Amino acid sequence: MLENIYNELVKRNLIKSRRAFSKIYLCRASNYLCDAKIPSAKTLSFLHTRLMQNGQDDLALQVLLMIFDQAHEELSKKTRRAR
Repeated sequence: MLENIYNELVKRNLIKSRRAFSKIYLCRASNYLCDAKIPSAKTLSFLHTRLMQNGQDDLALQVLLMIFDQAHEELSKKTRRAR
């Protein structure tokens, strides 16, 4: 998920390391990307903002879709539990 965005930013020469991506684009600890956890909505929102600031609208759209997918999945889980 985040790895795809990171790889695309590397291809575009906008970032050079996972550490920098974690700190600059995710506003998290330098090892965040390496931990392979599911990012929070707050982390994804920050990433979306950074991408928009850097004119990476196509990647920002991908992040928005991740946020919506995550929200949909959480809602589905709550609905299943309520039954």
